[in-house]
Amino acid sequence: LCLNGQTINGKITIGSGATLTLTDCSGSGRVQGEVTVNGGKFELYSGTITGGVQVGMKGSAYQTGSAFTMYGGTISGHNASSGSGSGGGVFLVGTTNHVDPPSFTMHGGTISGNTAGASDGGGGGVYVGEKCSFTMDGGTITDNTATNGNGGGIYIHFNAGRVSISNAMITGNKASATGNTSYGHGGGIYSERGVTVKNVTITGNNSTFEGGGIYGNGTINLTDATVTDNNQYDVYYGGGEGSAPKLTVSGLVKAGYYANYAWKLPILVSGELSKDSVIRVGVLEDMKPNAGGSLLIAKPAASGVKLRAENFESYAADCVTSLSEDGNVYLVPCTHEMDDTGYTCK
Repeated sequence: LCLNGQTINGKITIGSGATLTLTDCSGSGRVQGEVTVNGGKFELYSGTITGGVQVGMKGSAYQTGSAFTMYGGTISGHNASSGSGSGGGVFLVGTTNHVDPPSFTMHGGTISGNTAGASDGGGGGVYVGEKCSFTMDGGTITDNTATNGNGGGIYIHFNAGRVSISNAMITGNKASATGNTSYGHGGGIYSERGVTVKNVTITGNNSTFEGGGIYGNGTINLTDATVTDNNQYDVYYGGGEGSAPKLTVSGLVKAGYYANYAWKLPILVSGELSKDSVIRVGVLEDMKPNAGGSLLIAKPAASGVKLRAENFESYAADCVTSLSEDGNVYLVPCTHEMDDTGYTCK
């Protein structure tokens, strides 16, 4: 179906066994209503959808095999303020018992200006529910908001299926919930489990509480990723104690990471870091090393990976990073040297 600059007012449902390919030949065509995929296939190449896209359905009406593939176009302006309030732009509806659960593949296009607004809702741009799969290999998720939940840009359920995020832009999203500190996390991405991002830029996102860029309850993997200029710490690990490092980096990585008693240091460097990589590390004041002491902040995953102290910077006052003879990077108290400009931390 080519919209040809025209507007469809109303809902579109793609049922079991059906396939709808939607495009627009003029650039101004739009669907002013929700598109629901329940057992069918939906492909979007161009045009604008203002009512959001729901993939899958709960209850007795559920049909298997729902799939949405986005090559271009825009999903914008949907305010999910009723019902669950989850998934302002794209809502992948999943349950524990789903067979052939819903999937969403994003190769391009833009998901912008959507809101997940109901109490405890989340995923202003994309909500990935139980067993559901999400592959983002291109495109932009920007300026979406979760007003009473988590994940302004993307929300990933702890029991979600395969999730891969690469070659993408995630910018200007907000998790703006206030009051209950269980919500308002993960301005760009909120994951109840681990998350892997590759060749992704995550900037300018905002959360009321922790994780303006990424909030993860499992291992966070960054490869060739930029997670900068987000508030409330660019990268935040929100899970419990464990023996394994919870931030893994390789390639060209620019990000900030902050550690308190429940977060895990050291950072694990799984592959050689580019000389231009900069990872800023901060800790609570009373975790800082005392004079003559040190705090392990980064170590290589294998003997062939060599670290440089220059790839790591200290958020902690009066502390600097230092490469030790054992090949690890430590946080150590600096010495103050006096010159014509005053005291300098060395």
